[in-house]
Amino acid sequence: MLGGAVMAALFFPPILAIVYKPPPYWTEDYKSVLSFVRTNRRADDPVYVYVYSYEALERYGPEYGLPPGSYFVGGCWRDDLRAYLRDVDRYRGVPRLWLITSGVPEFNEAGQNIRSYLGTIGVLKGSKSVPSARLFAPVSADLYDLSDPTHLAAASASSFPLKPPGVLRPICLDFVFPDHNN
Repeated sequence: MLGGAVMAALFFPPILAIVYKPPPYWTEDYKSVLSFVRTNRRADDPVYVYVYSYEALERYGPEYGLPPGSYFVGGCWRDDLRAYLRDVDRYRGVPRLWLITSGVPEFNEAGQNIRSYLGTIGVLKGSKSVPSARLFAPVSADLYDLSDPTHLAAASASSFPLKPPGVLRPICLDFVFPDHNN
């Protein structure tokens, strides 16, 4: 009897969860964002993927026209937020750059700095952002034109004002973020 009561107590909460909020569950909606990119991307448009979004691109990218090798996964730097800006500087001068971002808000200062920087040295031409579950930042795809010399002269990676880092620092371990760009 006691064993049966314990088993019922263990299974009762999950059964209630399914009854009141049936599957499927989602945390971040990459599919809507990647569908937007697939619809609006040109074959020669580079795609820069913020490091915290790479796993989703690995999983869903091929289904939406972004197989491995068709996008660049940004680096991860624990204590150097400016390195993220130097990383996207490789795209200065390109007329169309896609940026795909998401992440845990406590680690997202780098992603926010990248978007702010690209918005200063370029022009935002299109965007799709989808809210995520409570603990995650929105999933976003932004299309920037980085070809205007006037905008490019407005800032540099070395002098752009950064949003200060939060208490938590990005987690940058090799087994968490393998290098898929080689």
